[in-house]
Amino acid sequence: MEEKKNEQIDLLSVVSFFKAHVFKIIFFASVGAILMLCYAMFFVTPKYKSSVQLLVTRNENIERQSYQNETRTNIDMIPTYKEILISEPVLEKVKETTGGQVGVAQLKKNMTVEQTDEKSQTFSLTLKWNDPKDAQEILTNITDSFTQVVQEVYGDSVSKVVVLSKASYNPGKVEPNLKKYVLIGTIVGSIIAIAQSLYVVLSDNTVNDAEFLESMNLIVLGELYEMSSEDEKESRYTGLSSFGRRK
Repeated sequence: MEEKKNEQIDLLSVVSFFKAHVFKIIFFASVGAILMLCYAMFFVTPKYKSSVQLLVTRNENIERQSYQNETRTNIDMIPTYKEILISEPVLEKVKETTGGQVGVAQLKKNMTVEQTDEKSQTFSLTLKWNDPKDAQEILTNITDSFTQVVQEVYGDSVSKVVVLSKASYNPGKVEPNLKKYVLIGTIVGSIIAIAQSLYVVLSDNTVNDAEFLESMNLIVLGELYEMSSEDEKESRYTGLSSFGRRK
C-alpha cells in the first residue's frame, strides 16, 4: 500500500513539474522550431531529384534457356548492375563528359539505385542535385556511360540496356524537408527546456515541507506559515488595538 502511495506521489510530482514549466517548454520548442526552419530555408542548399528506369536484356542469339530461367538470371544480375552503375569506369566517363565539373565521390553520394520490385527485372536510378536541369543532364550521361561499360564488360552476352523512362525533370525541391527540420527543432527545444528546468529544481536546496525533514530522521521544532494579505492586515489591526489599550 505504501509503495502504491509513493508511486502516486511521484506521478503527481511529475505532473506538477510539467504544469509549472509548460510555458517555458512551449516557448523553447517554438524558438527551436523557428530557428531550424530559418536554417533550412536560408542555409541548407536545396536539392532536386531526377530518376530513370532501366532494363538490361539478354542476347537472343545465345543458346536459349527456358523463360523462367532467363527471368531468374536477369533478376540475379541486378545487384551486379547496381555495382557497375556506381563504379569508377562509369562515373569517370561522366566526369569527362561534364568537363570535370562533377566529381566521382560527389556522384556516388547523391546516387540511389533501387530494384523496382523483388520479382521485377527493372531497376531505377535516382540522382539528387543542386539544379533540376543539371540533375536531368547528368543522369542522362550516367545512363549512356553505363550502357557503354556494360556492353564492354559482357560483350555479346548482353543485348542492350533499355531505358524504360528517360531522366525526369522535376522542378520541385526534395531537400531540405522543412517539416523534418521543424520537428527536430521542436524536439531539441523541448529537451533543452526540460533539462534546464530539471537542473533548477534539482539544484534548489530549499526545504519545502516537514515530510522531507522527517524522512531524514530530523526533528521538526516548528513551522512558519506564509501570511496572506488579509492576515497581515488583521495582525496589524490587532497589534494597534492592543497597543492602544496598554497606552
